[in-house]
Amino acid sequence: MSTFGTFVRLTRGINRRRWRLAADGANRDPAAFPAPATFDPGRTATTAHLAFGGGIHYCVGHPLARTEATIAVRRLAEHLPRLRLAGRTRRRPSGMIRGLTRLPVDSR
Repeated sequence: MSTFGTFVRLTRGINRRRWRLAADGANRDPAAFPAPATFDPGRTATTAHLAFGGGIHYCVGHPLARTEATIAVRRLAEHLPRLRLAGRTRRRPSGMIRGLTRLPVDSR
């Protein structure tokens, strides 16, 4: 984690309650996630990511969310096998949650 240019690894001995982490910084460590900025649907599954929270706050709906995402991506690939980006994406300005306001695609 970087705060004002100082790298701090949050491990044992660090009081995590004193730190506020932006969710959009999660899952970006290249040591844990090779090429973290690359969408790779074949990436080996890992439980180290923070998409569903952690510990007592782990999302109880995670099995349903994973199933829905798997079905949606498979159906898209089956019905639109040539689906590709068709321009630049535009990110939503936010310090907490990543998202897009523009995702142009072409299926021809």
